[in-house]
Amino acid sequence: MRAYTPLTTLLICAAACGGATKTEDPPCTPVVQPALTLASNACDPATTTFSLSSTNRHYPLVPGSLVILEGIDEGKHIRVERRVLDETATIAGITTHVLEAKETIDGAVHEIARNFYVEAEDSTVCYFGEDVEFFENGVLANRDGSWRAGVDGAKPGIIMPGIPAAGQSYFQENAGQIAQDRGRVTAVDGKMTLGGVDYEDIVTIQDSNPLDACAVEEEKLYAPGVGEVGDSVKRLVSFTPALFDACAPVTVVASACDPAVAMFSLRSTNPYYPLAVGSVTVLEGMEDGKRVRVERKVLDETQVVAGVTTHVLEARELIDDELYEIARNFYVEATDGTVCYFGEEVTFFSGGQPQSHKGTWRAGAGGAKPGVIMPAHPAPGQVYFQENAPGVAHDMGAVISNDTIHTLGGIEYRAVVTVSDSNPLDSCESAEEKLYAPGVGEAGDTVKSLVSFTPGH
Repeated sequence: MRAYTPLTTLLICAAACGGATKTEDPPCTPVVQPALTLASNACDPATTTFSLSSTNRHYPLVPGSLVILEGIDEGKHIRVERRVLDETATIAGITTHVLEAKETIDGAVHEIARNFYVEAEDSTVCYFGEDVEFFENGVLANRDGSWRAGVDGAKPGIIMPGIPAAGQSYFQENAGQIAQDRGRVTAVDGKMTLGGVDYEDIVTIQDSNPLDACAVEEEKLYAPGVGEVGDSVKRLVSFTPALFDACAPVTVVASACDPAVAMFSLRSTNPYYPLAVGSVTVLEGMEDGKRVRVERKVLDETQVVAGVTTHVLEARELIDDELYEIARNFYVEATDGTVCYFGEEVTFFSGGQPQSHKGTWRAGAGGAKPGVIMPAHPAPGQVYFQENAPGVAHDMGAVISNDTIHTLGGIEYRAVVTVSDSNPLDSCESAEEKLYAPGVGEAGDTVKSLVSFTPGH
């Protein structure tokens, strides 16, 4: 989608860069292009593996989602509708999503762009081209700016890094004399209320075009779970998440975890999800010939999320003794004993270096709501949302049983609860059973089992 450039800017630049200028007009100062810090080989079809999954929280690609941006420029109403279509396109041999961006000016169609995006294995969102149509008076005027990776030397670019960090600079579009747009990350911790919703961890990116020496950098904003939410002219007015069918009818509503109506306490009375500070649970198992170890510890600290003070449970996962993931989970108990899930901060690692924050969410940010991680009285047939963060996480839990006996870590536990975890965004096909032992909490799943438990206080 081409940046909307104010008419006055175009006139000034045309005069300043095209020859004779009026003495009162300031000369056009070319934008200094920063050195590229991210190579585009993360998006190279010859060396990279791609997937239609969507794990990058700042550029989600979930078919059916709709983002609407609006603004006023020189007295004209600008509206852009960005919709991830339920179709794909094969570009340079890679199957990509199609995101259609439709721009209107004072209600008249100005541009329709079909953008081709796909996510690399490290969560980088790659840009494989766009088909652009510009209209005048309702008639197709031109297709300027259209390009596709693999055609006339064009290469895929990066539209969003796997882990956005201030100072990153990269090609968004790399199509010869057609498109050479660059992005430069300037901030990753913005907070803003848009469309009546509070957002945190907003990423700010400065876009520039080396082909136009007179073009100014344009600031764009990206919110977790939504994607693009603003620029120098427009701001988010509404976000419609993709519709999905729950894996099973919900029987336990999350009102017990609603900060608007529920009361909470840092006490710990639910035996199946104890939150005693200092407690440590260690689970181990083998998967694909690799040793998996998870250490879960309730830290001696709290976190305020959506106005509620929560416990922090840190889960560290190691594969063959190499750090793979650190998750800081925010839990708190409601007055009826329900343990509520208020979000998590996730970091995935490779070679000791952070690779992505996929799955990160917080209640109250981006429309996310608290979920239920353990009902007050777990019983077979109970179904509930554990995570309910649009565009990021929609995990569900279903209690299968509450009366089994298991020997875990050399100790026999009775009345163990079994919960089946599933994800509606993953067609509910990858359900995973988890075991919860009284007095311990999570004690096993399809891969790991409890090997030790250290009580807290």
